[in-house]
Amino acid sequence: MKTFFKSMIAVLLLFPLGLLGQNAKQTISGYVKDAKNGEGLIGASIFVKELLTGTTTNTYGFYSLTLPKGDYTLVISSVGYRKSIKDLKLADKPLSINVELQEDGQELEEVVVSDSKFALAKEKSGKVITKITAEELKNRPGQSIAAILNTVAGVEINGNQSAGVKT
Repeated sequence: MKTFFKSMIAVLLLFPLGLLGQNAKQTISGYVKDAKNGEGLIGASIFVKELLTGTTTNTYGFYSLTLPKGDYTLVISSVGYRKSIKDLKLADKPLSINVELQEDGQELEEVVVSDSKFALAKEKSGKVITKITAEELKNRPGQSIAAILNTVAGVEINGNQSAGVKT
């Protein structure tokens, strides 16, 4: 009977030690680099799908994540590069995973900048916007820019000292 109680006490005392190892965490770290030139990618994203968490690389392309032991899928991405997906098993030892990302190769053919949104804002605001074209400046020879701007409603130039908006 005494041996039974001693055995139970030993089990109860050692049982919590077994639980400590179940919540252990390990670290995943490494570098994310450009595959073409080997330079570290600043601000690349490392995302852990299963935990909906992640991190970004520092100015050297280095990252580090501490996670509970388990199986994970890392999604590594950066603007202008193809994403990389890595499956890993995080167990008893820290992992070092270095990734080289390939350039995406998609380029914009043309970028058009228009003021249509600005024009819409102008219509909604009810304020008058005056535009002075290069042609108008050519038609006023001998006048300074300050003198020409003084003719625009809402603009006031005080000599060569300051400029402001009339309210």
